[in-house]
Amino acid sequence: MRIREFATVAALTLAAPVWASWSDNLTSIHFNSNHPDFGTPPRRGLMGGGEQDDRPGSGWGNGEIDHIELSYAHDHERAENRQRALETTQRQAQVAAAKTDWAGARRLWQDFGARFGISGEVRDRLEVLAHANPPAEPLRRYLVALDKLEGANTGWNAARTALAALHADSSLPRWLREHAAYQHAAGLAQWLNYKDAIPLWRAQIWQFPEGEKREAALLMIARACLLHKGIPKGVPTGRAAAEQLLRAFPNTRFRVAVRGLLARADLEAGRYEAAATTYCALDDGDSIVEVRRRFENTVREPRLRTLQLIAYLHALSNATTHRAYRDAVKGVSKSLALFKPDTGKLFLDRLVKDPSLAAPYFYFRLSHCDNKPADFLRLAQLADRIAEREALPPVVRVRLAEIYYQNKAFRRAARWASTATRDPDEKVRGRALYVRAGSRYRQKQLAAARADLEQILTDCPRSNIRHATRELLALVAEGEGDFSTALDQYFALEYRDDYAYLIDARMPIATLESYWQTRSHHKDLLAYSLALRHLRLERWDDTRRWLVRVPEKSYALFVGRITHDADWSESFSEQGANPKKVLASLSHLWRAAQKARGAEAKAAARFAYARAYYTQGLLQLYNAPLWQGERMFKFVYFWNKNVAMPADDKAVQRYMYQHEVYAHTRQICLEIVADYPSTTIAPAALYRAACAAERLDHLNEWWRTDEDGSWWASQSGWDEGKVRRRQHPQLDHNKEASRLMATFVRRYPKHPLAPAARKYAAVFVGKDEPAE
Repeated sequence: MRIREFATVAALTLAAPVWASWSDNLTSIHFNSNHPDFGTPPRRGLMGGGEQDDRPGSGWGNGEIDHIELSYAHDHERAENRQRALETTQRQAQVAAAKTDWAGARRLWQDFGARFGISGEVRDRLEVLAHANPPAEPLRRYLVALDKLEGANTGWNAARTALAALHADSSLPRWLREHAAYQHAAGLAQWLNYKDAIPLWRAQIWQFPEGEKREAALLMIARACLLHKGIPKGVPTGRAAAEQLLRAFPNTRFRVAVRGLLARADLEAGRYEAAATTYCALDDGDSIVEVRRRFENTVREPRLRTLQLIAYLHALSNATTHRAYRDAVKGVSKSLALFKPDTGKLFLDRLVKDPSLAAPYFYFRLSHCDNKPADFLRLAQLADRIAEREALPPVVRVRLAEIYYQNKAFRRAARWASTATRDPDEKVRGRALYVRAGSRYRQKQLAAARADLEQILTDCPRSNIRHATRELLALVAEGEGDFSTALDQYFALEYRDDYAYLIDARMPIATLESYWQTRSHHKDLLAYSLALRHLRLERWDDTRRWLVRVPEKSYALFVGRITHDADWSESFSEQGANPKKVLASLSHLWRAAQKARGAEAKAAARFAYARAYYTQGLLQLYNAPLWQGERMFKFVYFWNKNVAMPADDKAVQRYMYQHEVYAHTRQICLEIVADYPSTTIAPAALYRAACAAERLDHLNEWWRTDEDGSWWASQSGWDEGKVRRRQHPQLDHNKEASRLMATFVRRYPKHPLAPAARKYAAVFVGKDEPAE
């Protein structure tokens, strides 16, 4: 959905989100259906629900990608890691407690808190385990009750009974009884029984006025009274508890939570402006929404809309989990959807004056909106206004650089990015270097761009931009002709399509051989691939030299039947080529042709060689372990013309003619017809050349033409228009086949194959008459 544009605040126009298609191919650079701009830094997280990032590796927009900084998968993984660590720590602490090793048990919980933060449960254990000479058995019962409260709810009642008994035992130390009383009330709150929990917390405070849990009990009373309906005199009681907490503990660790609770008290008491101001300071946009709804269509609403948006923007900047990030993005989107001219002016004035808002606002616009050129122009105009201010924070300078980059002002983008490349914050510094590298790449300053990217990999080990850095570095290296560095990046990224393309088609064979000698990884696959590269060029000795370097176990795996779990279809399997058998067959026939004497013998031997390509299978020269059944689909439907250079297109065309067996048959047969036109084998060679040309045209969509002679891929509506037209000149092999058949009829009108040739000369071009 697009927000309506208003003339006075056009820069605040919100563009539509990007959505994924089932047929997209994204985990690649050279075969990417979205054609991304690799100079654009990746977003911190994905929203899910169909929103699609245009960067590789973003899958279906579900945010479950390792290199994405914030994702549902990462949140889930952290939660699972914490739960596993909690259960392990509980078991180990129970063992330590059984041995009365209280110091050891406390160290275990200190280590857990250092890894996952000190929650209330961890803090409570640290407090009780810090006391000297505790009563062993009661303390064990207390710790077991805490473990049960954190486990399945089937153990909660037993835990509360044990805690109540500990609280009632006057022979125990006061500190242990106080902790038991606090946790007894907390156990009731777990069952949402706040009416009974509140009196217990109040009794605890009265009974232990100077105790360790007084601060936490006051907070829990305030929360229970103010956040839950149905508590008698809940608002005044909750406010009183919150104010008492601030008086008694002016440096309380709960200060932020208490401010939020007092804002809730203001809201319930009708002090709406005070509540909204506090909520904005706390980045609590959801609560401001509740305030704003009470003033819809009033003079107060524009200010409340502005506060709501500001709160969500600050929350977006501060998000450290995917859930917080997702909620903030949704909040910003909904807030902008409510904007009207009066609200837009208020926010625009605030945005220009407060640089802390510019960074998250520009980030949202760049990362979560499908911007058109006019949108980038308006954002650049807004950036110009903000750029006039002095002492802008580094993160804002990076955002300005990103805006100028998208507006194709690459020199200006590089200048702004340069002002933040020395920032001590690794994430800010890495992003600044990346934007500058992208700007330099677009200006063809490849060496300078490469230096920036290599600096990121060296100096920013924890930056989430490292994955994108490798992507752009691969392109820069290819632009410099350094295919070895590019291949290193594709292997590190695990982009199979890209390293398959470089290995099988793009890299010069000498460069690939040098790569094999200087690297320790993928040795068997590289040797196997080099053998196939030589095999396609009829370099039999070199083919044999590389095949002997492939261990038998790996070779058997490469040539065996491979099952693929394709994203776009059901699982399928294919039999890989057997280069040793192909080598033996083709090299034998080739040498026989070289040894033949006399035109008839030479023509017959050459024809036997051509026929071997034609009849021994389509996959004789196919690298199955490299492409894994997806080669045709990648080149036909997902070739990324935005990153392909003229040299890439030429390399692909050369590769296709080397790879396809029909192309070899066609070429050899045409040579026979040209070199030995008077031999008895010449008619068969001409006819076979025509058949090979026709089969090439229908081999797959990369070669195909329609009945009008147009490239099939240029007009097809298949796959929602994702089919990519080839950007290089090529013979129309369908017409060529028709011409060759017509030539056959003309030269050999009485040959037994002449009737068939006359027929196919017309059929191949979809006409009734032969093509002359």
